Amino acid sequence: MAHLVEVRGREAGKPILVLVADLEMAATVSREPSLAVRRLAERFWPGALTLVLPARDGLPAPLTAGTGTIGIRVPAHPAARALVAGAGGPVTAPSANPPRAEPPRTVEAARAYFGDALRAALNEKPWRS
Repeated sequence: MAHLVEVRGREAGKPILVLVADLEMAATVSREPSLAVRRLAERFWPGALTLVLPARDGLPAPLTAGTGTIGIRVPAHPAARALVAGAGGPVTAPSANPPRAEPPRTVEAARAYFGDALRAALNEKPWRS
């Protein structure tokens, strides 16, 4: 987590989004979701909906930024969902640009921002031999 905050230049007081596979995985970082939250998740996940829920105690401070809440999303992209499922737990999902910089459109552009500090990247373009 410290590497992410350092490399990304994460602003103090700004929580970090996490991706989950489903509500069951969300429960590892948040308190029990209400019926309304469950209905929203059923209707809009996977997708762009981020649920901001009460955070479980003991999470790394950068995830909540002292808010007592955590932002959770089930990604719409199949590769991102596979990554989360393969990780077996929530995956942090900050944007791939420094604060106030233009979001990159390619992995190469993200590497231009972060250089060797970028340890891995998920490219949505299909691999071809």
